[in-house]
Amino acid sequence: MKKKFMPEDMERIRYLSYPAVTADGSLIAWVETTGNSEDGSFRPNILVWDSRTKEIRRLTDEGGQEKQPVFYRNGKVLVYLARVEGVYQIFSRDLVSGTVRQLTTLRHGVIRFSLSEKNGKIAFEALLWPEDVEREQAFCQMDAGQRQAWEKELDMRPYFITDLTYKMDEWYGMRKGEFSHIGTVNLDGSCQTIIDTGGIEAVFPVWSHDEKNLAWYGYPYGGAKGRQAEVFVCREDGSSRKQLTEDAGIYPDVFPAFTADDGAVIAMAFPEFEDGSCMMLPCRVDIETGQTVLLMDEDDDQICHGVHPAAVNRTEYGEEPPYFLLSGDGTELYFQSAYKGRGQICRINLVERGKTELVKNGRTDIFGFAMTEDKRIVCLMGDASKPPELYFEDERLTWSNDWLEEYHIGKTDEYWTKSRNGETDIQWFYVHPVREEQAEAPPAVLYVKGGPETVYNLNFWHEFQALAARGIAVIYANPRGSVGFGRAFCSGGICWKNEAMEDLLDVVDDAVNRGLADRRRLGVTGGSYGGYMTNKLIGRTDYFAAAVTQRCLANPATSYGTGDMGFVFQAEVAPDFKMLDYLTDRARGNIISYIDHMKTPLLILHGYRDYRCSFEQAEQMFIAMKERNPEIPVRLVMFPEENHNITRTGKLYNQIRHLSELTDWFDRFLNGNGRGEKNGKETA
Repeated sequence: MKKKFMPEDMERIRYLSYPAVTADGSLIAWVETTGNSEDGSFRPNILVWDSRTKEIRRLTDEGGQEKQPVFYRNGKVLVYLARVEGVYQIFSRDLVSGTVRQLTTLRHGVIRFSLSEKNGKIAFEALLWPEDVEREQAFCQMDAGQRQAWEKELDMRPYFITDLTYKMDEWYGMRKGEFSHIGTVNLDGSCQTIIDTGGIEAVFPVWSHDEKNLAWYGYPYGGAKGRQAEVFVCREDGSSRKQLTEDAGIYPDVFPAFTADDGAVIAMAFPEFEDGSCMMLPCRVDIETGQTVLLMDEDDDQICHGVHPAAVNRTEYGEEPPYFLLSGDGTELYFQSAYKGRGQICRINLVERGKTELVKNGRTDIFGFAMTEDKRIVCLMGDASKPPELYFEDERLTWSNDWLEEYHIGKTDEYWTKSRNGETDIQWFYVHPVREEQAEAPPAVLYVKGGPETVYNLNFWHEFQALAARGIAVIYANPRGSVGFGRAFCSGGICWKNEAMEDLLDVVDDAVNRGLADRRRLGVTGGSYGGYMTNKLIGRTDYFAAAVTQRCLANPATSYGTGDMGFVFQAEVAPDFKMLDYLTDRARGNIISYIDHMKTPLLILHGYRDYRCSFEQAEQMFIAMKERNPEIPVRLVMFPEENHNITRTGKLYNQIRHLSELTDWFDRFLNGNGRGEKNGKETA
């Protein structure tokens, strides 16, 4: 008998990320991250595969933590980040002699770096406080005692807030005076320098091929545009600084790239389309003129939907490598994308500007890739049966999670359902429950994705398997508003309208009609936008026998001013703008008004330091349910130190507890394996 996947098995998962390859393909490096359920930590280690010996070896002995590997001089040197004194610094390792050298001593460590191909010069990004620069302490590395004292002092400081965008979920709340700076260092560790960017926060620095310029993203604005990035270039000393773009929709989550002639910078952007659709496209920004040109036809969605649509059902941990790369000769742009529930790699010719071409098909999902000089591809690929493993072209190199062969993994099937207006088809997937053969249809949970401008790919997602192990099927779908199906599919803000809800209900009906789900034992869950839709579905329908709302949005009116998106997000305010009208409009989209119709047993899971969907949203749902529907079982589980990303980057023990709460709730109300509270009542 094979085992069933339980939440505690998450500790066994090995997460692969950040592949890198030498120009000739002789060496491949990647990061393998493992979790520890006792202290909740995750430990990244670099592994290296040698094509000559076919052997895999760890970069360091047990105890080390390393990430972001980059090869230099065709594999003679590996540059990477390693944890020392509680922060990450840049290190180099001579792979011939074994000599290791620490290259930086940043006071608060390094976030990321890029390496020039010419002379190995390094550009890095690091967090600094104003006093670090003023006191010339930026490169004064602290020991454990000094760091502890500094952190204690930091906790006691008042917060000085002068700008609208003063908090972000990624910061776990409010900033305490820090922001990102960029700097440079030589490969021998000499000449550590912080670049003067004129007080503009700077991220993702990258060298031109001739090492004369740096390109980076900067945040030059305040107010509602405070987190709107633009492309900048400057000299190594910060001189000749120039802002190249303005309101171009630049998306600063990956290094930009210089064209082969160093005359332009390639970056990713979300153009504003009149139909309100969402599509990330590559653009070329001329350094001399600042002219910005899209490199891909905005209507070219026959084999992909722009660049890198975010897949949300991925069992992954660790940093992603760049999701676009230029070929060695600079004539082609390779990038990750998605189309109809499959991850893939595509390319466009930068010289001839033809149609997008498919390079690696989307029968599986692709989590990250690297490329040799002759355009052979190293990538991390996964599918519905396993987390991603490392491949070189079609050769599989790793079996990091072969322990899953001991487990009964629920099979995943794909279906399509016609939309109610008959104009489009809705893709959905069905994870079979793990159970003894039975004549009746099984209970099933509709799992609504977050985003909403994201996509469900055909992936292994451990939460689905944990539900399947309880004998509960999982239905997950890409309703209208999802990306990966062309612009028309996600236009007009349709994800917030009734059409998206109708698509989800139609998918459930299809599953029931096919005999795949018992209509009397349906559950619904989701996080973020999925939590919003969970609340909406139980407030406006009686389809579901149980629900779990995760990091949810319930009342847009009261979310004003409380999260990192809780303000009037527009560049200019109309002259006749009235705050009362604005708040009234936000109130029309609230779910709390449906609370009297919510007769579904409800579990609420939320991180207290969630600044995307603030914790007060969970409190409102809990209080309203307890006050208006006291006969309905309701439970609120709050995770004190977790933010919006609890299920992906939270402490491992919290991820396990979060998943245990979810599976226990559905097991109780859909399978009848409850704790037997009298009259269905429960005290939180």
